[in-house]
Amino acid sequence: MMRILLGLTIVATGMLLLAGCHGDAGALRPAINFKFAEGTTLPSMPDNYPLVISGDTEVDLPDTEDSIASITWTQSPAGAGTFASTNTIGTSWLSADLPAGTRNNPVTLVLTITTAKGGKVTAPINLLVSDAATLNPVIAFAPGLDGSTVNEQAGVNLAPTVTYTPGDRPLSITWTQAPANMGTFTAPNDQNTGWASKDIAVDTDVILTIKVTTALGGVATQSVTLHVDAL
Repeated sequence: MMRILLGLTIVATGMLLLAGCHGDAGALRPAINFKFAEGTTLPSMPDNYPLVISGDTEVDLPDTEDSIASITWTQSPAGAGTFASTNTIGTSWLSADLPAGTRNNPVTLVLTITTAKGGKVTAPINLLVSDAATLNPVIAFAPGLDGSTVNEQAGVNLAPTVTYTPGDRPLSITWTQAPANMGTFTAPNDQNTGWASKDIAVDTDVILTIKVTTALGGVATQSVTLHVDAL
């Protein structure tokens, strides 16, 4: 068996593998192990976000004297998106813009490979594509926190709830404050953090904001305003 690594068009480092290829019966049928860009989460994905199929995808040819004759990408339904290239294994695919509120629109990308000796395999990638806005997480602070008063240099606990789309997960969390340098977060990249103001001369309102991005491309921000009393 001969294994070919096709470093074509796009180089990516993801190690997510898919099997389940099917094709003509017989000893000449190739086998394909797809690899994707690092962080790819399938089958769910947002619209207008590129799915990168790595040029490091592996193609196994059972006959060491055989070679790849043709490479073709197709999609169903037709017009569901656009391939960067339809005749290289390494490529990317971008979904068409979906109507607002669309969830889990089924799309199948199919790679077909034929060989010089008559081998053939078709390998599907099944996707569920959603309007990106529907993938945004929902952030909520505890009732009564917004607009509340704290003393300068007194710590406050920030522990908002974050609700994700099923199957999604947080990719990054960032806390910011305005005015900048008004105080200090104990864990500026965690969902739950403490915050305390610095020593201030006059009463000041501060806006604390959490931003969450997700593996499926969701983004959400939520802010809370605190009135800080100077002592």
